[in-house]
Amino acid sequence: MVRFPNNEAIFLHDTPSQGYFSQNMRALSSGCVRLQEAPELAHKLLAVSKTDAASTLEQLLSTGVTQELFLDQPIPVLLAYWTVDTDAKMRLHFRSDIYELDEPMLDFFKDLAAFPDRQYLP
Repeated sequence: MVRFPNNEAIFLHDTPSQGYFSQNMRALSSGCVRLQEAPELAHKLLAVSKTDAASTLEQLLSTGVTQELFLDQPIPVLLAYWTVDTDAKMRLHFRSDIYELDEPMLDFFKDLAAFPDRQYLP
C-alpha cells in the first residue's frame, strides 16, 4: 500500500483480484486505487529515494509481512478523474461519470454559451 497525504483517505494498493484489471468497468473499490503493477511502482518510488530499501525490496515483499518504508523526499501524487479522453487517432472516448462530477462542469459550460462575446485571457 502506498500512503500519501490527502483528505479523502485514498491509498494506492495491490489487489489479490488481478482479474479486475481485464474488466472494462473497474469501479469496484470503496475509494482506494488498485495498482495493477504495485511492485513496479514501489521500485520506481524507492529508486528516487536515498534509502537502501530499493535494493532489498524483493526480499521484503517475499516475507508477506506488511512493512513501512519511508522516502527521504516527497514525491507529488496527482490523481485525475477523466470521463473523456482521446486515443492515438485523437478520437474522443467517453466514460461513465460514476462519481457524478461532470454535471457542475456541464452547467458551467452551458452558462458560458449564453455569453458568446465573452473574451478569455490567455
